[in-house]
Amino acid sequence: MKTKTAIPEQKESKRKLFLPIFIAVILVMSTFGIVLSGYSGGESSQDGNSQDGNRVMINEREFVQTPQGTLSVDAGGTTVYLQSAPSELSSVTTGVSTQPLRAAKKIYLSHAPQYTTSGADCDIYNTFKPSVPVLLACYRDGPGCENLPLKDCADAQQGTIVIKFEQGDKNSVSLTDNCYTFIGDPIYITKIVDKLLLDSFGVDVAV
Repeated sequence: MKTKTAIPEQKESKRKLFLPIFIAVILVMSTFGIVLSGYSGGESSQDGNSQDGNRVMINEREFVQTPQGTLSVDAGGTTVYLQSAPSELSSVTTGVSTQPLRAAKKIYLSHAPQYTTSGADCDIYNTFKPSVPVLLACYRDGPGCENLPLKDCADAQQGTIVIKFEQGDKNSVSLTDNCYTFIGDPIYITKIVDKLLLDSFGVDVAV
């Protein structure tokens, strides 16, 4: 009698591992700057801000695009990474405090199953990872979350920040007891996260 192989179980195991591996690959790629955004030309404005090649000066801060494309700015010894151009963030307001994020000793990036906002994830991960543990999580169980911890706002506490990403038709951001909740489309969420990072480290891009 022939023995049937467990091919379906192997496929199921591979499917369960897909989401965490996919997110991890995105984060690693972003560390090397696989983000396409550029500056060109060499212009100077009356307010002292200037743009030259892969650099732009805004309020005496130098934003640099590396040859790989990553946009970064030094903020007193911490490198803040952005997907968004500073000009896109000058009029953006978050409406939430940065204090919990500045005091973070551990950060959870928590998603729904099979949903990721790779731009926002990468910016938080790359900015904080050198000094603060940043861990992937899900806020409810489902496909792709089997190997990730479940973290929701109830798990947030002083020093342990949960950043929750939800897809939704109405864009919003809120802060409740050390838990940030971002709801909306990925472009909106990425811009709000980028502005929150700049605010957290005192980088002013208002012109």
